[in-house]
Amino acid sequence: MHFAQQSKRRAFTLLEIMVVVIIIGVMLAMAIPGFKAVRERSRVAAFTSDFRAVKEAINRYSLEEGHYPIGTGGPSADFYEYIREDVITGTTVIGGNWTADVDTYIFAIGVADYQVDDDLIEQIDAAVDDGNTASGKMTISGPKTFLFVIEE
Repeated sequence: MHFAQQSKRRAFTLLEIMVVVIIIGVMLAMAIPGFKAVRERSRVAAFTSDFRAVKEAINRYSLEEGHYPIGTGGPSADFYEYIREDVITGTTVIGGNWTADVDTYIFAIGVADYQVDDDLIEQIDAAVDDGNTASGKMTISGPKTFLFVIEE
């Protein structure tokens, strides 16, 4: 019998492992910005949905009751017949809490102390207004605070 030299490899070489790690790193580097963009779009969509629900509840309340639901003491108790209380009292999907301005305007709503960058706020503005927080109904009104004017 003639025995041929058999080369049995039972492990990966260091070079092969490094190539695989580099390929995975490149794939992750390409995927992470895509994931970030998807996450931002979902936050904009979620906030826009909540914003429209709050705005609609305020408008319905105003039409039926003859005045706006939020004064200097916070929302009227009967306002929660128009929208779930946790939507108004909980933290928004962009961080921060709902706020109202009845001093500068007849009525404006917004979010104070939001926790996202200004690019995301511009995207929200584009979804609900004119895309420019320096003009239109949605404006930056203070540090990390914006307002949407319902009635001037």
